[in-house]
Amino acid sequence: MSMRGPGQSFLRTVLADRINSLIELQDLDLEINPLKVYQRMCEQIEEDTGSLPDHLPRGITAEEAAEKPQVQAIIEPRLTMLTEIANGFLSTIIDGLDEAPYGIRWICKQIRSLTKRKYPDANDQVICTLIGGFFFLRFINPAIVTPKSYMLIDGVPAERPRRTLTLIAKMLQNLANKPSYAKEPYMAKLQPFIQTNKERINKFMLDLCEVQDFYESLEMDRYVALSKKDIELSITLNEIYAMHSLIEKHAGELCKDETSHLAIIVSELGRGPAQVPRKENRAINLPLFSRWETAIDDLTAALDITQEEVFFMEAKSIFVQIMRSIPSTSSVARRPLRLERIADAAATSRNDAVMVRKGIRAMELLSQLQEMKVIDKSDHFGLLRDEVEQELQHLGSLKDGVITETRKLEEVYKTIRDHNAYLVGQLETYKSYLHNVRSQSEGKTRKQQKQQVLGPYKFTHQQLEKEGVIQKSNVPDNRRANIYFNFTSPLPGTFVISLHYKGELDELDDEVDMVNQLPADHDPGRNRGLLELDLKLDDLLEMQKDNQDDLDLEYVQFNVTKVLALLNKRFSRKKGW
Repeated sequence: MSMRGPGQSFLRTVLADRINSLIELQDLDLEINPLKVYQRMCEQIEEDTGSLPDHLPRGITAEEAAEKPQVQAIIEPRLTMLTEIANGFLSTIIDGLDEAPYGIRWICKQIRSLTKRKYPDANDQVICTLIGGFFFLRFINPAIVTPKSYMLIDGVPAERPRRTLTLIAKMLQNLANKPSYAKEPYMAKLQPFIQTNKERINKFMLDLCEVQDFYESLEMDRYVALSKKDIELSITLNEIYAMHSLIEKHAGELCKDETSHLAIIVSELGRGPAQVPRKENRAINLPLFSRWETAIDDLTAALDITQEEVFFMEAKSIFVQIMRSIPSTSSVARRPLRLERIADAAATSRNDAVMVRKGIRAMELLSQLQEMKVIDKSDHFGLLRDEVEQELQHLGSLKDGVITETRKLEEVYKTIRDHNAYLVGQLETYKSYLHNVRSQSEGKTRKQQKQQVLGPYKFTHQQLEKEGVIQKSNVPDNRRANIYFNFTSPLPGTFVISLHYKGELDELDDEVDMVNQLPADHDPGRNRGLLELDLKLDDLLEMQKDNQDDLDLEYVQFNVTKVLALLNKRFSRKKGW
């Protein structure tokens, strides 16, 4: 989960800056293992003086090294610095609570819920320890210890920063779980860090659980659709054969267990085929599946979820849906909730068959859970009631939720539009840069040709229409004989198409002031047309690539492909594009 989009984004937000700042300090040595500190100290002394003094013997134990005053003097400031760095990491993680992926938080919530059901007497400390074991051990710490694997940094950290990251991960893990210093007694010196932050981390663990379940049918449909989606891989024959050969070559390491799935497949496939010639190398869509995969129907058994837990979650879901459907002023909505009354009210409601079915099912589940001794009617099904009330508190008003969601979507839309504007700006910058580079590459030749405008080449309306360059015209038939077009190339890769009329300006169209259609940067020294269209070769080629066939000049529409052919015929032999 941490390698996927939401998890990856969260890890980058809370960890990337901290880790990158730390790995820049390649010479910072924060080792606190007394034996390693002692060994490095001896190596440095021997390198500086050529020998070791008698009071620094080789081959001592970790306990003996820890007693050395010189070692203690080295370790003491390192403990302080490690604590400062770990506090920085912890603060960033806690401040990023709202950015934590929903899936991670929902799992934390289920850990808390299951713990309370299985161990009703478990206190918050025990629950937080279990949550921390998942959140830090499975999610946060792997990214800290191997940041390159999670794309948080570009390269592998140097040895000393890598060791520092490992120590930070150990500190966070000891904070989240009950620390044990049997294997690494030197970590006990960081106990003040744990004592200072224990209450803080416990609150964070519990806050992680404060998310709503996904009840809306649309959400559930999406999850089901995703789970049933067939997976395909687009791959070439030679890529398959190369992969087969690599696995075969390293089978000794990859298939040590002859009963493993990979070993069985390699044995069945035999030797890998040879590479095929390039012209025979075809791309294929390869459906991905496993003969050993667990069917959806067996998912409950595979995850070791009991029938009691399935019924409990279903009952909780149904009661939440019922409560969100009835008016808040209803008598059954008063706290504390009476689940049997809620189920009865839903089962006997009028003109709502869906609500009736939910009510009947809720009554059945209450009975089944009571028989399984998961809940007890004597305390008004308190265990289930508490979770339903807690869930309703998380969900809040449907209207408020929709308003909040709308506001978030508007923010996302604005961000997308802003980013689109930025990309358009970047595109224009790149086009300008490309034009300048192309102009400069011609050097003196360009300067000599700067004033050499090619054209104009004159074409009548009838001629362009016959050749298919004009694919649509709004010019009245009785005016077309007086219309002609000039094609000019003032600069390499730049073209101007101008529309001209033989006669008075107002004869073409009395309704449109043609002069106002001229571009703002129109050169009065040119043979001015009634309408002008400035074109760049790059833009035309891009339009052709995107299958955009229409090039609009107010009264006529040109065919992009035909225009390119015409420009190529008239200009490319005489001047570079």
